[in-house]
Amino acid sequence: MDKFCKSALLALLLVLGACGDNGDNGDNGKIDTPNPEEPQPAEGIRVKDFAGEWHLTEWSVDSEFGAEVYLRIDENLTFVLYQNIVSHGFQRLTGTFAFDAASATVSGSYDDGTPWSNSYAISALTATTMKWTATGTDDVSTYTRTTIPDLTIITSRAENAAVVPFL
Repeated sequence: MDKFCKSALLALLLVLGACGDNGDNGDNGKIDTPNPEEPQPAEGIRVKDFAGEWHLTEWSVDSEFGAEVYLRIDENLTFVLYQNIVSHGFQRLTGTFAFDAASATVSGSYDDGTPWSNSYAISALTATTMKWTATGTDDVSTYTRTTIPDLTIITSRAENAAVVPFL
């Protein structure tokens, strides 16, 4: 009987050991917690929540970014980008965009068919600010709601040929 009890106890321990979490489930036993420094996509937003006129006020890639960028987003999924990146005056670029509400991600293309360089996850959306994070990067652009001022737009064909769009 003693031998039977020892065998039963050993079998029980083996079964319990097999049921426990050995941490080998692909995550090394770590609990996935969001990084508070990493912008989280805004949830439950619609295009009308971020439609309007915006000014780029901070760019994580270059804290001393001296260029001026304004963005008008319309509810009909069109946009106008005004940029003065090369200090020769503002360039006006237009196009369309798509919005994925499930991931709060925007992507777009310019009227000439050139796609944006990235898709952007919208986060930290308030009545006055929003952040756009280029997907798969640490590139975060902070926009502040504003009225776009009257701007002098470059219309020279030579200037427009060298345009490098901000988005």
